[in-house]
Amino acid sequence: MDDTGWDPGASGYPITEYTDRPGGLVSGFPGSAIYRLDGRDAYWVRCAIRDR
Repeated sequence: MDDTGWDPGASGYPITEYTDRPGGLVSGFPGSAIYRLDGRDAYWVRCAIRDR
């Protein structure tokens, strides 16, 4: 936990708002991103794949 009382988790805190992308949404985190495609589960992308 940090000084706010929240646990940032493995991906940390979001550094961007959700952004509309073709077919879904994306939100940026330090060194990673979470994608949510319409009608599918969200998935976490990190490391070299995210940097493409």
